[in-house]
Amino acid sequence: MENTVIANIRRSRARLILLAGIVVFGMFLDGFDADLFFFGGTFILKIIHINGFLLGVAATGFAGGIAVFSFIGGYVFDKMSVKYGLITALILFSIFSALTGFVTNEYELVAFRFITGFGVGMVQPLIYTFMGDLIPSSRGRFLAMPAVLFGLGLFVAPYVFNMFSSRTTFDVPFIISGILGMILIILTFSVMPKYYMAKQRPRKGFYRYLKMDLMLAVLSMFAWGIGYFAYNSYYSSFLVSIGLSASQDTLVFSLFGIGLIISAIPGAFIGDKISRKYALLLAAFLYVLSTGLMFLTHMTYIEAIIATLIFGLGYGIYGVNISAIVQEFVEVSWTGSATGFLLGIFNIGALLGGPLFGTVLGLTHSYFKSGEITIFIPMMALMIMLIIMKSPDYKSIDAEDERMELGENA
Repeated sequence: MENTVIANIRRSRARLILLAGIVVFGMFLDGFDADLFFFGGTFILKIIHINGFLLGVAATGFAGGIAVFSFIGGYVFDKMSVKYGLITALILFSIFSALTGFVTNEYELVAFRFITGFGVGMVQPLIYTFMGDLIPSSRGRFLAMPAVLFGLGLFVAPYVFNMFSSRTTFDVPFIISGILGMILIILTFSVMPKYYMAKQRPRKGFYRYLKMDLMLAVLSMFAWGIGYFAYNSYYSSFLVSIGLSASQDTLVFSLFGIGLIISAIPGAFIGDKISRKYALLLAAFLYVLSTGLMFLTHMTYIEAIIATLIFGLGYGIYGVNISAIVQEFVEVSWTGSATGFLLGIFNIGALLGGPLFGTVLGLTHSYFKSGEITIFIPMMALMIMLIIMKSPDYKSIDAEDERMELGENA
């Protein structure tokens, strides 16, 4: 039997836990770094004395780097070495996440976040495909693990930023992110097999799978990218604008990650055991409900807590099941490319989210109107697309499992 990831996990449950644990920690780092930047962005701009509009520009640069390398990361998983793909991505991430803490002007901020995005963009499809293909019949539950760790990173980042930054410095939180990334590189290099599984020749080309239902799933992620990055880029500023204190802002902002942690595993069970589409529709309903509360009403502090938590609950369900359903639309040889395609399209939407919110805010001078246009409306579009989308033919999944078995033991 070859020394691949799949061969290792079949020999030992301990190896399954070890390898999966190393991989999903990468999503903790992703969420941690992202919220250090998005939560701390308003404070960073004040410290280095640059225009607030550049927060959206920097977010766009970050998303641009992710978008480009998401497509590459998925291809690397399918065709090259998962071990060295992860290491390359983590090196880019670790160095430039740490350097974000030392920016002194807008050019460095945009450039460093752009290159950090290269690492994030490459590592995300590698992680989600790695976890989704471990045991395809439990795909959602394995995909819930990186989602939970991502949510944990989102939750702790605002507190770490407040704890280790000051009125004039913000370097320590990003140094912590870089150090954690370097530790993960060492672990990956030490124990990860070079290849994921025995390579198999695809039955047909990837582009032949790009039919309407798969494209509706992917385009729902485009809408999510617009809304999520608009939210992430300006939600902290929005909370301050409605009168929340700094401590209240920190608590409310962190609740998105808590909601994700709470709902990811139950959402995965709904998708695996009942219906992937019903799980996605539940998530879409939570998106619409929460963003309606945020931007179609004038929130109090308590309402902000409730709305943000519901928004996070929606993401915990949606993030797990949208990755799973896209992987289930294709044969096992193309799951990496499908995941990379999904995340690439998401990040093209994300490229638009921050600048779109900033542009509407400049025109209307209203956070409420800006959120309605750039967050609430994309969530409505996402729900409509998921209503129209038909589920994949799940009978093919068992056949793919059998092919993977035969391929691995060939």
